[in-house]
Amino acid sequence: MSGTRNDTVASRIPYKIAIIDGDKVILTDEPEASVEMIFFNETIEHWPPDFVLAVSFLLAHFIAPSVTGGDPFKRGAAAYQSYQWMINDAKASALNEVHSDPAPESEFTTGRE
Repeated sequence: MSGTRNDTVASRIPYKIAIIDGDKVILTDEPEASVEMIFFNETIEHWPPDFVLAVSFLLAHFIAPSVTGGDPFKRGAAAYQSYQWMINDAKASALNEVHSDPAPESEFTTGRE
C-alpha cells in the first residue's frame, strides 16, 4: 500500500509475489512497506451468528434424508429454503459492516479535465 487513501496507477507500489523456501512472500523495494490482507478465518467462534445459522440450515438440508428416513415431509427442502434466506441476510449484513471510500476516478476521466 502506498499510504494514500485511494491509490492510483501512479501511486501504487510495484511488487512481486514469490515463493522462497516454501513460503509465499511479497517482494518490493519500498523500505516502509505495509500490506492489507484478507485471511481465511476457520475459528467458528469468530463467525457472525447469522452466518452460523445459515450453515446450520445447510447441514440440516444435507442430513434430513438420513435422519427422517427419506425425508417424507420435505424437512430438507424447508431447511434449504431457510438456508437461502439466511445466507442472503448474512451477505447483506457483511456488506453493511464496511464503508469503503468511493472508488477513485479513472486516469482517463481525470485526464479530460
